[in-house]
Amino acid sequence: MTNTAVRMQRIVFASALVALTSCAHDLSFLDSRDAAVDAMAADSEAPDAAAVCRSPADQLACDPVRNCNCAAGQTCAAPDLDAPRIRCTRVGAGAEASACLGPGECRAGLSCVRFTCRRACRSRADCAASELCVTDDARQSVGVCARSNECMINPSAGCAAGVHCRVEQLTQLGEGGAAGVAWCEELDGSAGEGADCETDGCVTGLACEQSGARLRCTRPCTESAQCTGAGRPQCDTSSAVVVDGVRWGRCAP
Repeated sequence: MTNTAVRMQRIVFASALVALTSCAHDLSFLDSRDAAVDAMAADSEAPDAAAVCRSPADQLACDPVRNCNCAAGQTCAAPDLDAPRIRCTRVGAGAEASACLGPGECRAGLSCVRFTCRRACRSRADCAASELCVTDDARQSVGVCARSNECMINPSAGCAAGVHCRVEQLTQLGEGGAAGVAWCEELDGSAGEGADCETDGCVTGLACEQSGARLRCTRPCTESAQCTGAGRPQCDTSSAVVVDGVRWGRCAP
């Protein structure tokens, strides 16, 4: 083979090599583009954390069931008598079922409702198998988890220190209808049976109930034999609350 032929062969080989190299670069670009497209598709399919944590349709400031939309160090609290709005509060140390006096005393994910740290709910599915999702105000979209018989009524037992058992008719969320529950929700006070409880809680075992135009301490009962106060009161069950088949009334003159 002549030198000219060899030179021509080298030129052809070099040209082919350049062409192959250019193609390789082009394919690399396509691979990068495909990878970017795949990444964008994966991002579009991944759940949006903000969307998962979004408040429900009633435009709440935060979501107490998922405990979202609050700053670090805060928790979303369900409403109570002294804090009727759902709002972000500081995180406290109170465990579930422990006594509390107001917002900011319970652990993250819990709310101080009726002087007890409780878990928020919108239906029974948000609670343990043995619990109901209840609220004392049917207008609320959020309630708390509670067992129908979480404590003993007469004598009162089973509650944290400073709180005693009370029977109450509540609304069930997610299922509709009412439910009678015996739950830890009455703060201990010093007012005795028949005394005014507008500004002071009742002693353990009594419930602060509407009596005429005033709130007075009354004794819960299932029969008149449990009523031993002055004036020989009888057990009035005309507005009884039924808890697990038992009718609870109150001792009245």
